Amino acid sequence: MTGTTTQIMIDLADLIGGPALEARPALIARLRRMAAAVAVFAAGCAAAALGYAYANVWCFIVPPVIALAALLLRLSAPEAEAK
Repeated sequence: MTGTTTQIMIDLADLIGGPALEARPALIARLRRMAAAVAVFAAGCAAAALGYAYANVWCFIVPPVIALAALLLRLSAPEAEAK
């Protein structure tokens, strides 16, 4: 995330400084992509904080349960039986 937020700030500075017209669309597209990644990361952090506030240390059981469910789904898939 450090590199992403640094690049966002560089892109914002470039936008404020007035980039060349041909570079502007690529700059805006990259800025939107990276800003979306940071927003999703922040939303995940907020969800984890709420989970911890609500369930305290029991919230740490969620990732292993999800991993176990994914493993069981993978093992029950038809491709897994063919191997």
